[in-house]
Amino acid sequence: MIVLDGILKSIDFILNAYLLLIVVTGVLRMARADETSPLMRGFSLLVDPPANWLRRRFPKLVIYSQGQYVDLSPFALLCLVGVAQIMIPRIVLWLVRLLNF
Repeated sequence: MIVLDGILKSIDFILNAYLLLIVVTGVLRMARADETSPLMRGFSLLVDPPANWLRRRFPKLVIYSQGQYVDLSPFALLCLVGVAQIMIPRIVLWLVRLLNF
């Protein structure tokens, strides 16, 4: 059970770091940071693929209005990671209880 607790804490840490990365990337993009800088390219490399997947699957996440657009896919990604952060430990603990009888 101690190993399982360590694994769950590690997963929680990784998901928290990813949530922070999404927020920092969003703030830097709003501040019009240089997209060609190595920092922004690294952040984009980690955040953009899941956001692009969401954008392709759910085109309504991009709202066009008066020649400008608002992309809600990073917000949806934040929500999905938050839900995963809540659900993963519960599912793992449920499976452990189920297998131990």
